[in-house]
Amino acid sequence: MDSTFLGPLFILLGFGIALAFFGFWVWSIVDAARRPDDQWAAAGQSKPLWLVIIVAVGVLGCGALAWVGSLLYVLIPRPALKQVEASLSR
Repeated sequence: MDSTFLGPLFILLGFGIALAFFGFWVWSIVDAARRPDDQWAAAGQSKPLWLVIIVAVGVLGCGALAWVGSLLYVLIPRPALKQVEASLSR
């Protein structure tokens, strides 16, 4: 493989990774925002607080750390929200 090809390849790979992290961040905002307030209350979580956390970490982290707020959302309130959602759908 020619070494002149590696530079653009790494740039394209980096862009793909950045795009995936951005998509994860947007998905977490949409997922948190679309859940009803009563579901958040039943899960013992605060919807406005988590939306602020997700957005603020993404904005203050200049996008590079946006995935951290999203990961926190997926690990902390989302399992409880999914459990409440499953119990309400029965």
